[in-house]
Amino acid sequence: MRCANCGTQFSPTGPLEFRSEHEEWGYDRPVCQYHVPSSAQTETQSMMTVTQVETELRALLAKARAGGLADRELVALLRDELEFVAELAHGGRRLSVQ
Repeated sequence: MRCANCGTQFSPTGPLEFRSEHEEWGYDRPVCQYHVPSSAQTETQSMMTVTQVETELRALLAKARAGGLADRELVALLRDELEFVAELAHGGRRLSVQ
C-alpha cells in the first residue's frame, strides 16, 4: 500500500482499525499517523514520469497564484514539504533544502 499523505509504501502489519471520524476501516501509518483506508489496498497507482509531475506542479502553482498566494508563501510551503519528504527518506539525519 502507498500512504496518500507521505507517499511511502508500506505493508500493513496490524489489524484494521475503525476510525469514526473517517467512518471507515483502515490502517494508521506508523511514521506520519495518517489513516489509510483499507479500500486503498485495491487501488492501483501508476508511476508518474518527471514530465507529468512537472506539468501537475505547474498547474497547481498557477492555481495557487490565481487564488492569491504570494510567491514567497509558495516557496516556503514547497521548502517545508521537501524537507518533510527528505527526512522521511533519510530518518535520523537532518537535511536542509535551499
